[in-house]
Amino acid sequence: MKQEAGDQSVNLQAVGNIVVGVTYEDARQIALDVYKANAIELATTAKQAAVARAEEITDKFLGELKDKNPSAVSQASRPDFQIALLAAQKAYAKTGDKELATVLVDLLVSRTQQDPRSLREIVLTESLQVVPKLTIAQINTISTIFLLRYTQSQFVTKLEQLGQWYDRYIAPLVPSLSKSESLYRHLVYSGAATQELSQISIAAIFKEIYPGLFTRGFDIVNMQDLVEKYPDLKGVFQDAPLQVRKMLPPVTPELLKSVLRSANVNDEKDVERLIAAQKSDLMNDPDVLKQLIETRKGYETLADVWDHSSLKNMTLTSVGFAIGHANFQRLSGDQAPLAIWIPD
Repeated sequence: MKQEAGDQSVNLQAVGNIVVGVTYEDARQIALDVYKANAIELATTAKQAAVARAEEITDKFLGELKDKNPSAVSQASRPDFQIALLAAQKAYAKTGDKELATVLVDLLVSRTQQDPRSLREIVLTESLQVVPKLTIAQINTISTIFLLRYTQSQFVTKLEQLGQWYDRYIAPLVPSLSKSESLYRHLVYSGAATQELSQISIAAIFKEIYPGLFTRGFDIVNMQDLVEKYPDLKGVFQDAPLQVRKMLPPVTPELLKSVLRSANVNDEKDVERLIAAQKSDLMNDPDVLKQLIETRKGYETLADVWDHSSLKNMTLTSVGFAIGHANFQRLSGDQAPLAIWIPD
């Protein structure tokens, strides 16, 4: 029997018995049948190109799924799986943009790893609708916001390592950044970002995430009561840039908590007091920016665009987190659970 659908409906088809034991060959055939049943009629050449692209992204997705979540192939019999994949097929069939395809595939694979109707699954499903509305430059801009405002590296304990971090993660994104207001208005329109009244400079971001790299230290006399209370704490202090002052190890605040607990500082109020001391006298913004630029010249370009555009006002929505995360993984090859940014 031939199955027909109206203009705004979706045909969901299956081949053979798919209730139990779906193979990758089954999943591929199901996906392509669904695409062909829902594809609009195109001229011969365009139709061939669109079908070829649909096959390409389907094969890419199933290959990634086999590597990262092989048991999820059984989901191919579910309507939500088919509809999500259909959205990706249609988006790639339109453009043939291989960078877009990689982001879409990452979102699809991540979606299979979530519980049905969980927040992350809903966010990833929505992201598949939003990504095709964005240029790669806009997607890279989202990843820039994601990396700078919502991530930190526990391996960064020296300024030079911030240079290496820039080379690996930020340098590939900087050419996509723009001062154009239309870019940021479209990010807001898409639902990936919001534009706040408040703002934050590049220098302020790095002082917030890596205060130990930009502290001028504190007077150890003010901590004498804690040194007496926790004898092991004395060995944690280091010489600060300013003479006669001390500082704690230049690690992220979260990692610093672990360092302090290893020194038997077990009172949470004392931990917070020490971390506050590390942040109590930080370099001013121009000095921080100067040090960053001395580490990598590219920080100058980044700061110029960030501090003189709406980038400094942008925050990400849950959809923005999902897109920024997927694109970060595409460019770096690193893998990190989306649950870090979108918890249950």
